[in-house]
Amino acid sequence: MLQQTFPCPAASSKDPDVQKWRSWARESLVRHVTLNINKTLLGAWQGYSYIDAFDTIPFANKLFLKVLGAPVMYLVATKKTYPTLVKAGELKEGDDWRTVLHEKVEYFVTGAGIDETKPFHGGAKPDLADLDVYGVFQSVRGHAIYEDMLQNTRIAGWMERMDYLTGKLDKKLGA
Repeated sequence: MLQQTFPCPAASSKDPDVQKWRSWARESLVRHVTLNINKTLLGAWQGYSYIDAFDTIPFANKLFLKVLGAPVMYLVATKKTYPTLVKAGELKEGDDWRTVLHEKVEYFVTGAGIDETKPFHGGAKPDLADLDVYGVFQSVRGHAIYEDMLQNTRIAGWMERMDYLTGKLDKKLGA
């Protein structure tokens, strides 16, 4: 199904607009998402909660990953990612990080022209830009930040369509 739904990578990989959005997803969106997840130690700890679902990971390893990983990710977010975003002009001192993340998500929805008549950046079908942005969002599925983006931005409809096409939703849209 995926091969029929999504274009051949060569079909859209040379399009400058596709390249722009792919780069944006990898260089900007992912940093804002990471910053928002790891802006507190508790948030960073919760970011590692996904490993609890894996029975093959011993409890001691899970605890080790959370105890060591959460503080490291908190430090990376606050000491590396935040200054990088400020230097790039994507954040200013005193900005509310969550509000800026919402603005970035809305920037994609608006800039990609996603609406009822154009369900994806690629038009009727997703293209590589859609897939890169979707990949960033999937990396935090199940975290509070994911639900927050669905509830407080206009990305939910696009996400549902992407979920359906990737097989994450079993039912037909609108049913």
